[in-house]
Formats: sequence, C-alpha cells, structure tokens
Amino acid sequence: KVIIVGLFTSKYNNSIQFDKAIKSVAIHPHYIKAANRVFAAGSDKLQLVDERRWPLIGHRITDIHQGYGIISTIKWRDCFIAFANEKAVFVYDVSIKETISFIKFDEMSPTYLPSSLCWVKNGLLLIGRGHLVKVAEVKEGDSIELIDYSGGFDPLAKKKRRMAIVAQNTFPEFLVCGVVPVKFQNATEWNMVVLGYDANVNQEEAILEGAVPPPHLLVVPAGKYSPEDEEFETVTELTRDKLLPRGYSYCRCHEYHLECVITDTEDRFYILTPIDIILAQKTDANDHVDFLIRKRQFKEAMQFVENPINSKMLRPAKVKETGLLYIYHLIKKARFSEAARKCHDFLGPADRQRWEDVIYHFLAHHHLPVILPFIPKSNPKLSQAMYETVLNYFLLYD
Repeated sequence: KVIIVGLFTSKYNNSIQFDKAIKSVAIHPHYIKAANRVFAAGSDKLQLVDERRWPLIGHRITDIHQGYGIISTIKWRDCFIAFANEKAVFVYDVSIKETISFIKFDEMSPTYLPSSLCWVKNGLLLIGRGHLVKVAEVKEGDSIELIDYSGGFDPLAKKKRRMAIVAQNTFPEFLVCGVVPVKFQNATEWNMVVLGYDANVNQEEAILEGAVPPPHLLVVPAGKYSPEDEEFETVTELTRDKLLPRGYSYCRCHEYHLECVITDTEDRFYILTPIDIILAQKTDANDHVDFLIRKRQFKEAMQFVENPINSKMLRPAKVKETGLLYIYHLIKKARFSEAARKCHDFLGPADRQRWEDVIYHFLAHHHLPVILPFIPKSNPKLSQAMYETVLNYFLLYD
C-alpha cells in the first residue's frame, strides 16, 4: 500500500493498494498540480501510478521497468527518474517515456549493500554504493545502445541522451550509506556529503556484542576524471565528523539513511536510523569562530572577527566574546601591551564586570601600569573598590 498525506492540507491525501509489497516510492516533483498527480512505486518492477481514479479501469498504472532484483531506491527530479536495484542504476526520461541509460554496479559488490541516489541538479546524479561514489551526468550527443544483462532488461533503441560518469570517489575505510550535495555560496560549485559506515567491522559479530563503531559524516570534493592520467583524481576530504545517534552500536549499514532539503536560503541534512534522526546544517560565521576557539586558534579567530565583511555576519555577543578570550590569551602569553589595547577595542560601557576582571588579571601578573591608560573613569564607572585597589598598587610599588 502507498499512502500519500499532505502536511498542511488533506486535499492530496490518498491511499492505493497494490498486489505486491512496495519497497520504494517517489512522487512527481510538481505533484500539487492536477496534471501531475503521479508517483513512481518500486517492487520487483517500477510502475508509474496516476492517483486519479478513471472510470472502469480505476488507477492507471504503467510499467516502466521489470528485471532481476528489487527496486530499493527511487529519486525523481524534473523529467528524470533514477532508480536502483541489486544490479544497476537506471535513468528513465519521462518526457520521451524511455529508459536512457543504466550504470552497472561492481560485480564484486555484495547485493545487501544499500544504494544511495541524489540529484545535484537536473541531469546530474550522485550514486553511492559500497566503497564508491560516482557522479553521472546526462549528456546530449551521439546515439548509443544499451547493453543487456541477465535480469531481463531488453536492449533499447539508440538514444539522443546518455549517462556518462564524470567523477568518482573511493572510500577504502567506509561503506557508503548515503550521499548528497552541498553547495557553496555562489551555487555553481559543490561538494559531496557522505555518510560512511566502518568497512573494517564484521557487522553481525559487532551487533551481537553491541560494539558497532559510530558512523562518520564526510565532506569531500568530487574526484573528476583526468584525461591526461586516464583516471579519476584523488581528492582530500575537507571535514570528517563522528556521529553518535542513539543505538548506533547495534545498527547495520543498510539501516542508515542520508537525505537533504536544499533551498535558496539554507541546506538541511537528515541522518536517519531506526530510532533516531539527526539534523545537520552548514556552519555559519559564528560556528566557524567557535571551531577556531575549540582548536585554540585564538589569533585566527580574532583575525576572522576583525574582518569587516565577516563581522556583519556575526552576532554582536560573539564578537565581544571572541575579543575577551583573545585578551586572556594575550595575557597568558605575556603580551600585555597588546592585551591592553584590545581591552579598549572590545570592552564597552556595559562591560563593567569584565573590565574589573581583566584589571585583576593585569594586577596578578604585576603589569597594572600597562593597562592604566585604558582604565575607564566613567562610562562605565568601575566600583570604588577597584579604583582603590589601583591606587593602593601605585602607593606600594610606584
């Protein structure tokens, strides 16, 4: 059974019964339009289903593909439907009602491994399985003829469109559980976000012992094909984060899923397990400053904050917090003159307590004369005890 439920209205709610178990489903990208009330359902075959009931015949169902293996994944974008079974990934062009290409998996790749598909944009597809992530692009060009395989897929007539592998990444340490794109601010360049499962662990033994390692989330650029070397580029991962979803020590590889929601204003990534959902988002300027501070790279954090362009993207409290941490860092490094000047830059009228805390640090290191020219007499006016402490210091030592 396939059940369609609207999040904000019941207008599109529907329930359709099938005679076979449905393993995957994808609705039309513009489903809300009356002419597009169509969805694709995958079992041992792929079917296009018109959810409207027609007189005498009921729901109109069209078989797109039937072959060896269960269709486990379907992704629909624009006029292209990408779907995967145990043998290969296929791409169906709805506009011409034909399958334009398929990409076979590695013969040595176990059939139990999950397949991950995601459209980067119209005509550009990410394919993840086993240790590999491939980037396939729909190209216009010379006609081609598809190759048969033992699953019952018939060779098709020559096509005007074809799929070509334009990039490939290998992850020896991980099995790919999911792959999605993440775009830069200019929206033309992009990287891949890959959810990886430790490939060196025996899943069944580790699950019995509750000792499955946690998954990792990696960001890597696509390894493009180099015509000169006749091979794909070896790229370096940009970031790697360990995830700790609930119950991860008992999860199998195929129980993880990675999905994304990409809009003009934000990107959201969802890591799903049988009992948990993790939301991941791209870091902003504030997150970058926090990262530098955690790495104790205070100078780099300060340079980032003082950049006029970056400062506009930071919360005012984050700017002040970073400045104060840098001041204490300078005091610890015995760079008292520079720390005193930063006090004047980052401590304002509302920071009376912070002023006094910093002055006590200078006093403890016997460098009170360095900050004396910067101690405020008003706005803010410090406590009487603070001024008496400063005066007493000079009476004793100067």
